[in-house]
Amino acid sequence: MLLAVAGKRVTYRLTTARKLCKEKGGKGIKQMDVVTGLRSQSTWKLLALSLATLGIYTGHYVKNQTNKLNAIPNESGQINLQFVFGVLVFSYVTAAMDFWSFFADDENPVNLLSSVLDVIWAFSMIIWGHKARTIMHRSLSAAKGSGAWFHAGWTFFFSPLYFNYKINVLSENLQDH
Repeated sequence: MLLAVAGKRVTYRLTTARKLCKEKGGKGIKQMDVVTGLRSQSTWKLLALSLATLGIYTGHYVKNQTNKLNAIPNESGQINLQFVFGVLVFSYVTAAMDFWSFFADDENPVNLLSSVLDVIWAFSMIIWGHKARTIMHRSLSAAKGSGAWFHAGWTFFFSPLYFNYKINVLSENLQDH
């Protein structure tokens, strides 16, 4: 998606599914279950629905993925459900403020409030993305630079979109092998 370079899709290769299953006493089976359980839709669909709903769909995506991530037994902890509920509510508030600001005059304070709320919402997405990234690294035992590693820079700039993209790539690679 956003990681396309000159029309060529960037892909990552994992070790084969058989090798994953042999690693660490069958932990590969758990890894495959984690990845396939998190797959939900194409990244293009997520982007389109997020734009069409002014971010409300992204809030629901984060909530659904968090429920799946929190069900993964791991040592890295869970994502706080109150935080995620706040993100979901904030998605609705920022969408309403953005919609309202479309019709407001340039000097109307609602434009400033809308901008401030959008920045706060963006930071909450970054926080969620890095928490989800940490859970995935520990659940997959991902080594830095490996195909299963979620890059910090892409997570920062495209949190839910990159998370979705990476899950799709990992899932496709596991199905190919």
